[in-house]
Amino acid sequence: MNKYKDIRKKMIDKDLTWNKIVEKSSLYTSSWGLRLAIKNNDKKAIRETEETIASF
Repeated sequence: MNKYKDIRKKMIDKDLTWNKIVEKSSLYTSSWGLRLAIKNNDKKAIRETEETIASF
């Protein structure tokens, strides 16, 4: 399973949207940019997103 699907499953479990994650993001200002970075295996984006999901 790729990271995007794994992150998406965690978001569904915690009832989160991309916009909520982007609000707490220091790297990204748009949900589209964040999703694209995760799909392209950007390690910083993946790490920050996983930390943000864990904080909810």
